Amino acid sequence: MNVIKFIKKIVMVAGFFLILFIILGLIEYLKCPIYQFPDPIPFQGNRWYNPYSELDSTWFKGNFQVQSHSWGGLTNGWDDARSIYQHYKNLGYDIIAISDYQKINRFDKLGINYIPVYEHGFNIGKRHQVLIGANEVNWNEFIFWQNIHQKQHILKKLRTRNPFVVIAHPRLLDAYNHRDLFYLTDYDAIEVLNHFRISEKLWDAALSAGKPVWIIGNDDSHDITNPAETGVCWTMIQSKSTRTDDVVDALKKGKMYGVTGNGGFNDIHLSQLQIKNSELMIACDQPARKIRFIGQGGVTRYVVENVSQAKLTLAIDDTYIRIEVESERCKLFLNPVFRYEAEPLTRAAAMVEPVQTNLFRFGFAFLFGTSILIARRVPLMRRHKIWQFQRIEFITWFKKLITNYESN
Repeated sequence: MNVIKFIKKIVMVAGFFLILFIILGLIEYLKCPIYQFPDPIPFQGNRWYNPYSELDSTWFKGNFQVQSHSWGGLTNGWDDARSIYQHYKNLGYDIIAISDYQKINRFDKLGINYIPVYEHGFNIGKRHQVLIGANEVNWNEFIFWQNIHQKQHILKKLRTRNPFVVIAHPRLLDAYNHRDLFYLTDYDAIEVLNHFRISEKLWDAALSAGKPVWIIGNDDSHDITNPAETGVCWTMIQSKSTRTDDVVDALKKGKMYGVTGNGGFNDIHLSQLQIKNSELMIACDQPARKIRFIGQGGVTRYVVENVSQAKLTLAIDDTYIRIEVESERCKLFLNPVFRYEAEPLTRAAAMVEPVQTNLFRFGFAFLFGTSILIARRVPLMRRHKIWQFQRIEFITWFKKLITNYESN
């Protein structure tokens, strides 16, 4: 019987904390404002922004998402930070950032290649973000569900303390959809390449809405011994150095491209990308099996095969063009060139809509208060009997469980 009493106490304590957890979670939803989003308008203007207009030979290979053994193994990372660092170093990576969940991994923090990164998100829908150059861990979260306003609120919170915000693996569990990418603001890039999912269509949705957001390629590996998730997605960055400030500056300007392949090996590299007289020209250091030009709505504009150079005459209705280069062993995903009028990298931000926000909060409080009043109208004796019945049912079940265990 002492065991039964002990179990009963544990269940009651666990139930108390579960209720507290749910209440605190609901309060977060109540605090979330309603946002007014900028209209999705395709890129326009007579000028073209080209992130590769001034290329040189200084490129660094980077991975910004890999999970180490953390939080007692709860987050499913198998390897320690030192093993991860050495493994990626052996694969020829220059930038090796460990993105533990809700924790900035400080391994090699005094090294020249160290960049503070973490993965934000502990909700049931895998709506995560990668924070590059992170200053501190943010614990704001909507745990149970997220609509577009809650997703936007998280991005705004993260933007205030992090220089480069990346939407992580958007296709995983359909965490982000096309409508989200049409409207969401306050982020810099999308993790288009990830060993779980490739999300180029969602990237095209954001670009088609006139949002200058860049590509990131990350393994998101949880086990470095698994070749299917390690060294398969990476980012090539043209930066002055591997120091955090230089890397973040290059990323914000779009001076990188994503790659898929095996073992972190590039058998082809971007050499040049220029726009002259309404003609977009790309050159690679090796002949490509296929070069594809993609524009508004993710529509393929032009394809050429077995060449190291290709050109596309930009049409008057082209809003952006991005290029994919396919070789025998890897595939390059270049950032887009796009039209602009004044400031090419200016991003319109979603703003709080005060009237709708107050109406939402009033309605939420009204429903919550009404529920309490209804509950109070249930006679105390009846509620007591219901609770006693639940306790008796549990005790009876537990006694049967003990009896069966002892008999076996």
